[in-house]
Amino acid sequence: MLIQQGAAPAADLEQLWRRIAFFVCISNVDDHLRNHAFMLEPSGWRLAPAYDMNPVAWGDGLSLNISDVDNAQELALVREVAPYFRVSEARAHAIVDEVVGAVRDWRGVAERWGIGREERERMAGAFRVADG
Repeated sequence: MLIQQGAAPAADLEQLWRRIAFFVCISNVDDHLRNHAFMLEPSGWRLAPAYDMNPVAWGDGLSLNISDVDNAQELALVREVAPYFRVSEARAHAIVDEVVGAVRDWRGVAERWGIGREERERMAGAFRVADG
């Protein structure tokens, strides 16, 4: 749909792929199809802003497959499917680095917002991919 009827297919495909990388990094395992929407603009369909993304401490595999047969929370798998989203290998590595870098600071962000140590430790599993 984005390719044939999209107003900005390159940007939206890259954004959709970026979201997959983010979902893996935060263990957003409730990534069903109703969490993806489109908006109709005069020039065609656009990917709607992201919503309903929640880290899950015990998450193990996304709800939607990343590849044809695999839903593993692995950044290598995310990189592997980048060509399907018309994302080059170099761009894929740059995006993954950016997403991991942003998510990796989750403890500092949580602390600044007043989330206690015990709660941070309870949620740590959700960010294990980004924490490396």
